Amino acid sequence: MRQAEIKRKLEAETADRERLIKLEADRLKRLTDNSENYQRAQTIRALVSTVIAIQAESINPDRITRWQEWALMQADKLDPIATGRIWDDINDNT
Repeated sequence: MRQAEIKRKLEAETADRERLIKLEADRLKRLTDNSENYQRAQTIRALVSTVIAIQAESINPDRITRWQEWALMQADKLDPIATGRIWDDINDNT
């Protein structure tokens, strides 16, 4: 009987360690995904700035404005800081 208790305890400890390892791997994945999405958002914002700075006179200003608003909205959707998703990286069950 004592040996069975020891085995159950070791199995529980092993399962707990494995759960913590997976939890940390999931956190790291979210962190790297957020980092990539932040960089993508920043790249879009830089593109918008460049396009606005060099906008061609032959393009309708309303068309440029619509594109600018749409592009910046896409950047905001990607940005984990703007959306608040960045804080989800550590708010899981530990």
